[in-house]
Amino acid sequence: GRGGAGHGSVVSFGRLSQCRSAAHASSARGPALGLIGMSAAKATTFSIEPSKIPILADARDLSYVIDLEDQSVEVSAVSMGNPHAIVFVDDTDTAPVKDMGSQLECHSRFPKKVNVGFAQVLDRNHLKLRVYERGVGETPACGSGACAAAVAAIQQSLVDSPVTVELQGGNLSIDWSGEGQSLMMSGPAVTSFHGRIKI
Repeated sequence: GRGGAGHGSVVSFGRLSQCRSAAHASSARGPALGLIGMSAAKATTFSIEPSKIPILADARDLSYVIDLEDQSVEVSAVSMGNPHAIVFVDDTDTAPVKDMGSQLECHSRFPKKVNVGFAQVLDRNHLKLRVYERGVGETPACGSGACAAAVAAIQQSLVDSPVTVELQGGNLSIDWSGEGQSLMMSGPAVTSFHGRIKI
């Protein structure tokens, strides 16, 4: 296998283990409750240790072969406080996000289910990403997924930091210098909707 960096620890804005996009949006300052403008967020502890992702594996590796119903697929697995499997594809526009994403999400090798990112390397500093979020389906933006895809691509020497990750909901910049270093996510934070809740 291709063993690599085990984990990195980074500072967080509170304990945000579910949604890096929430950390990103909540750190923004500006009009409309601070949800418009530029923001930056540092992620929580991240890891490629199988027990921390979690993924059932005999040893730590940079990628794993997962057997699906009709094919085998190679994935990188990263925990950003939540589990992510990254599939590198030739073209995200034609990637089988719904079909393969749903199969990987609930695969027995991921005991807590997994978010699935489909990443296309556009150049040495640019990824395009679509994310199938566990329990949700495809989602237009996923900060933790962008971070996981960048970590996986950097570890496999597919890209160099900083990396622009292009998602349907907008672009994020991920800056990570490698094992033991902080990971920084930055990009625009915009209001996607207004709502009210009765308490």
